[in-house]
Amino acid sequence: MNNISYSSVEGRNGRLVVVRFYPGVDLLEGLLEVCTAHHIQQGCIVTALGSLSKAHLIYAVPDNSRKIGIKYCDPIEVEGPLEFLAASGMVGMNEDQKRATHLHAVLSDAQEKIYGGHLVDKGNIVLATIELVIQEFDGIQLLKVEDRETGFNLFVPKSGCDSNSSN
Repeated sequence: MNNISYSSVEGRNGRLVVVRFYPGVDLLEGLLEVCTAHHIQQGCIVTALGSLSKAHLIYAVPDNSRKIGIKYCDPIEVEGPLEFLAASGMVGMNEDQKRATHLHAVLSDAQEKIYGGHLVDKGNIVLATIELVIQEFDGIQLLKVEDRETGFNLFVPKSGCDSNSSN
């Protein structure tokens, strides 16, 4: 039998926030700004679509010297125009009590080449629009900390933190 290792908590759905980002906005900066404006400390990206003029992303590559045999590549820049086909991710807090994101996206260029990976903090610039839905979590805290098992900074779910608290 496999050893299944995980952590989980139970919470409630909080508010839904629907946002449209306009041309020129840096997507992750915009996402953090919207979460701050709506006092969202933790939640998930339910859906996101639109277009980018350029994207910066990373993805896993083999590295046998690392704890789990992978590392993330140096950020790559993909020039647009890019269709932003889909995304999913999380919003939580880091150890300094600042909002943090973990957003993955699937993109395609004008030649229909597909790109996918983890969007890095800067350089994901909206072309025409990004339409995005954030689902707030109630009774769940997501804290981004260094994970001993992997060596990566990852969100850890914990009980607590109602959506009524403001930060």
